[in-house]
Amino acid sequence: QRLKLNLEFSAYRGGRFRRSVEVQVPASVPFGRYSLLVGDGSSIDAARFSLEKPNPTNFSQAMRFLRSLHSRNELVVLGFYGGDGIRQGGDVLPDLPASIKSIWQTSGTSSVAAVNKTVAHEEAFDFARPLTGLIRIDLTVEAERSRDPE
Repeated sequence: QRLKLNLEFSAYRGGRFRRSVEVQVPASVPFGRYSLLVGDGSSIDAARFSLEKPNPTNFSQAMRFLRSLHSRNELVVLGFYGGDGIRQGGDVLPDLPASIKSIWQTSGTSSVAAVNKTVAHEEAFDFARPLTGLIRIDLTVEAERSRDPE
């Protein structure tokens, strides 16, 4: 489902302006709590790194990490939910079954760390001016209710 976010901004030297963006909630998001972080690119990068700590272990992972960085001239929406996963060798493996997660964690590999939040979606929108700030919007994802014809 697509969500329309109506955002209001305060300009540096007074005045307010509005902008609307539409974001897609991925179909893979499980039912329950789903959160969106909306903000400037640098703030979103910091938040994303606190959710999924980057730890590139090879050149391609390091390049992917560098390409993922945003600027303050981007409005970024990051969607995440609680989930059990692991980070292994610079890669995040979200939503693992408990049995698989325990096998990885007991494997004796020091590069395995638990991840309790899963980033499901990230979308950036170019903005005409630098932004600063971050807001969190909490949602509940529910199954579509069937409509009984009467």
